[in-house]
Amino acid sequence: MSNSLHMQLLDATKTAIEGLGLTGISSSNVVVLQVPDDKGKWLPGLPGIMVAPFGRETLPADQGTNRSDDIGYPVLIAIVDVANQAQTTNLDGRLYWREQIIDEFFHNRLSIAGEDPIEQTIEPLEIVNSAAWFQRQLYVSALVVRCTIRKLRRP
Repeated sequence: MSNSLHMQLLDATKTAIEGLGLTGISSSNVVVLQVPDDKGKWLPGLPGIMVAPFGRETLPADQGTNRSDDIGYPVLIAIVDVANQAQTTNLDGRLYWREQIIDEFFHNRLSIAGEDPIEQTIEPLEIVNSAAWFQRQLYVSALVVRCTIRKLRRP
C-alpha cells in the first residue's frame, strides 16, 4: 500500500476506471503517471487513459476543524486516442467514455484506507484539446477529480 494519500487516490482512480469496462479501452491501457503526457507515449496502446497528479493541492484556511485540515488532492484523468484529424470517427464513443467517467466520479467518492474524501468535485478541462488534435494528431479529453480529505494535524 502507498504511503501518500495522493498516490492512494491515484491508484483508486485507476481501479475505478478499470472497473467501468469502457468499450475499446483495455485495463492495461489505464496507467498512473507522474506527469501527464499529451503524446500518449507512456500508454501501452491507444486508446488509453492517463491518471496523474495535476496542478496544486488546495489548502483552504477557513475549513477543517481545530485538530484537522481539509486538503484537496487533484487527480487528472485524460483520455487519449489516435485522431488523425478525422472529424467524425468515434466521436460518440469518445464522448461516451468521458460521460461514463464523469458519472463514476461526480457523486461517488473514492475510498482509500482510513482517509476517505469528505468531498469530491469534478473540474472539467477541454472536451477536446485542440493543440493535441492539430499538432499531434491525437484526441485528448481531460478532467480533474479533486478529492478533499480531512487530515488530522501532526502533534
